[in-house]
Amino acid sequence: MRSDDVVFTYETVTNETERLIAGYAASARESPAKKAACYAAACGAFELWLGLTKNQNNPDSARLVHLTTEILKP
Repeated sequence: MRSDDVVFTYETVTNETERLIAGYAASARESPAKKAACYAAACGAFELWLGLTKNQNNPDSARLVHLTTEILKP
């Protein structure tokens, strides 16, 4: 690790990912025309979270997947 590296905790990364996905879900509810774009953005946020936490136990993955798929519901 370099001296200028920034380290974030699992909790910080997870909380921010959840906030982003919830924001995308709210945008999709407000504007159904944006549903596909919001879903794609939420999937991207989830993929980034998964990559950042790949060495963790990932106990929150099922919850984040559920939040992401909620965007697709009518």
